[in-house]
Amino acid sequence: MATDDFDRTDEDPLGSPWTDLGFAAGDTLRVVSNECGKGSGDGQGETCFYYSGAATTDNQYAQQTVTTLGTLTDQGPAVQVLSSGGENFYWFAGFSAEEQIARFLAGNYSNIATLSISDIAADDVVRIEIDEDGNIEVFINGSSGGTVTDANITGGQPGIFVFEDNCRLDDWSGGDLGVAWPLTHRAVRPNTLLRM
Repeated sequence: MATDDFDRTDEDPLGSPWTDLGFAAGDTLRVVSNECGKGSGDGQGETCFYYSGAATTDNQYAQQTVTTLGTLTDQGPAVQVLSSGGENFYWFAGFSAEEQIARFLAGNYSNIATLSISDIAADDVVRIEIDEDGNIEVFINGSSGGTVTDANITGGQPGIFVFEDNCRLDDWSGGDLGVAWPLTHRAVRPNTLLRM
């Protein structure tokens, strides 16, 4: 498991172990005022960074706290971010009017599940999980927001996706799940022991 609370001196772009997936727009993510957001001077555009070495299996999760909403809100945790073969990953897409489980495959965006949940708000903790069979589930503040199955991507690392230039996030974590599917309504986080 990897964590980043971004509580450090401002940096632009995010440094190691974060790696820029490299969308054509060239936008970056940075640390600013102990939070994470788009790079200085960047506008709206696809931006994805992954945390190198955070996961060793296809059973992954990523989680972050939303601190500032942009006009479109568009930000979310990502899993199975691949650095080869174009832009490939899944993410919990928090939009201003619709929440989705979304996918980039070879650089092409798809909405693979529209979620019937309330819009993401500031201070929400948003999370996405995927298992080795492509079962995906998203959570807001610990409650399930929906599921979908898609097995087009395997491998990769957990990360962050941001489109909106004035979005901010904090307290990111990601890595191997270490538990079997189904994951819905889990009482504890991965790697936490239950006292029986």
